[in-house]
Amino acid sequence: MRNLNQLVDNALPGLTGAEFKLAAYFYRHLQRLPTMTIRITDLSRATGVSERQTQSVVKALASKSIVEISGGSGRTLTYRL
Repeated sequence: MRNLNQLVDNALPGLTGAEFKLAAYFYRHLQRLPTMTIRITDLSRATGVSERQTQSVVKALASKSIVEISGGSGRTLTYRL
């Protein structure tokens, strides 16, 4: 999904609250840049979602083709819409 309208119109009904929080965060920060690299800890803090839940939500968003995850070392990953 490439824009916020698609997220809201197509994916919103199938997202949990935590999934929407992270998806909205990614969309906000990836509007002008093709990728972003962030630690799970920082993503958790920025969205108010626990670290454990952030890890599972990131995987869920990737499986729903909302974000792509690549590279990163340990708990730091790179994301792309």
